[in-house]
Amino acid sequence: MTRIGEPAEAFAVTTRGLSKRYGRESALDQVDLRVPDGAVYVLVGVNGAGKSTLFKVLMNLERPDAGTAEVFGLDTGRDGPGVRAQVGYVPERQDAPYRSMTCARLLQHAAAFYPEWDHAYADHLTRALGVRPQARIGGLSKGQTRRLQLVLALAYRPPLLLLDEPTDGLDPVVRRRALTLLAEHLADAPTTVVISTHHIDELESLADHVGVLRDGHLVAQMAREELQRTVRSYQLEVPAAWEPPSELQTSGLRRSSAGRVVECTVVGEERDVTRRLDDTGARVRQVSTLALDQNGVLKEIDSTSALPKDSKLQPGMPRPQQERDVSNDIWASDLHITPNGRFLYAAERTSSTINTFVVNAANGTVSYTSSTPTERQPRGFRIDPTGRFMVVSGEKSEMLATYAIDPSSGALRPVGRFPTGRGSNWVEIVAFE
Repeated sequence: MTRIGEPAEAFAVTTRGLSKRYGRESALDQVDLRVPDGAVYVLVGVNGAGKSTLFKVLMNLERPDAGTAEVFGLDTGRDGPGVRAQVGYVPERQDAPYRSMTCARLLQHAAAFYPEWDHAYADHLTRALGVRPQARIGGLSKGQTRRLQLVLALAYRPPLLLLDEPTDGLDPVVRRRALTLLAEHLADAPTTVVISTHHIDELESLADHVGVLRDGHLVAQMAREELQRTVRSYQLEVPAAWEPPSELQTSGLRRSSAGRVVECTVVGEERDVTRRLDDTGARVRQVSTLALDQNGVLKEIDSTSALPKDSKLQPGMPRPQQERDVSNDIWASDLHITPNGRFLYAAERTSSTINTFVVNAANGTVSYTSSTPTERQPRGFRIDPTGRFMVVSGEKSEMLATYAIDPSSGALRPVGRFPTGRGSNWVEIVAFE
């Protein structure tokens, strides 16, 4: 899709001094949001922080009391229809105006408004997310409505996705499936994503920028790598009656029973922080990177009042192909690699999906390529010594499924299903003929 009115600085979304009040309550207060083109920008904040209000202003569903908002260079207040034509939007709440329609009829209705609607892709998303085409909108549960919203947002491959708690109401299996589909979507189509969530751990492998809203204020926004580099946990050996220097931003101070070993979280560049701690008589014993979740970096941001609001948000930079250390990936419960060492396969513990990764022979990193749905949750799987086939056993299944492995891409192609006569929980393969 052509991005109408995109400015030279190539920020997909920009707000300046954006403020919105409801009576005496301030929902947004002087918000200066910067979302680089091509970024996956995760917006974090508790309920009532202002995330949904910000999304509504960007969609021109709410008018700000002060400030401006632009999407691809278009002012959301002056050109709301032009903005909405380029955005796939999943709202936090859905007041369905088409309650008597079936899901299939609503999808047909939506397709008429978007010339680039991909009917085949919409059908794929419908099947993958388990949307029932003949179900009526008015009878859908919250989770079923959310699945339909995701199809509506993705099917015409818009250049911007605004996803407000997109996995809310989904059970764990469907949540993983939806995130897999989102990862595949981003790999196939250049897309900028702004996504709010309470499940930040699920998005750590996708996010490359993070913003934190607190009481309507954007208290921090920066690249994920910088955030994790500048917010770290320090273990210190300190003299008696030691106190942290006032010029350092510290939180979560914990002392050993003897008081000589201290752990705390400090904001700042490690070299500068270490020098300042040394000046106070403290000796740094260990520095640890915090996880990007509600108990790690984001928790410390929420308890720290003086963080930079903007830092190295690089516009126009292409988002690199995602590389994941799947040994720590939440999707990976069972791992197998082909005999030639080119492809790695990871089974999801709570989903019926096997993910394929390409192994970089030079540095050992792995890059996600595709996912293959299986009929049941894979209890175990094995690759034969020739690297040509994979056999999968399903949870509580009396069938084994065989897949052929594409030697060039590593993609899996179903070959057949074979009865075992009893539940197959383990697979051993010697060799195929």
